[in-house]
Amino acid sequence: MKIRNKQSISKEVSKFIEYKYLHWLKFTGAHCRNANPHGENADLLHDILVALLTKNRALINNLFNIKVGETNELDLYILKTIKYNVYSNTAPYRRKLNEKNKAENTNYQGESDIANLKIDNYVYSRTKQVESLLDKLDITKEMREIFEWRLAGESFNDWQGSQSRTQLYVKYNKVAALLTAEIERQKRLELSLALQLAS
Repeated sequence: MKIRNKQSISKEVSKFIEYKYLHWLKFTGAHCRNANPHGENADLLHDILVALLTKNRALINNLFNIKVGETNELDLYILKTIKYNVYSNTAPYRRKLNEKNKAENTNYQGESDIANLKIDNYVYSRTKQVESLLDKLDITKEMREIFEWRLAGESFNDWQGSQSRTQLYVKYNKVAALLTAEIERQKRLELSLALQLAS
């Protein structure tokens, strides 16, 4: 993470961000659901906050100190940034979402054009991230195989093991829940680090 300005944010700003986080997360979720039912509101908010905390900290402190009604300019800036990222086709979040959707909807058959290579690289990097996270989870080999089978788009109807579909889904959902919790834990750590570096 590159720090562009060595000035720190005030403790009041840090506490304000922690206090407003759940409000911003709900706001992000509402707009993500309206624009894209598969939007990842926690990812978007996380990206916005980390990007903000690595920018000009004097600006962050100044926005915090400008009162507007019952809030301040920092709160309004974050809310506007959330809406921009959700609704603008040129916003970084929408580009990321569009790449993800293309990757999920493309059946790559070895074409060598640049668009397919980008999609293939995106899928590859996301797969490596998931594999790395799975290595950190306390799960059995069988649970991992079940999860990877379904993640690869295979049907549990074609599973060769002795487990029932219900047992397979229970194990798959357990791994998915553990994986989601690990992703959220890592995001909280990264946000916490960004707040510490900014303070």
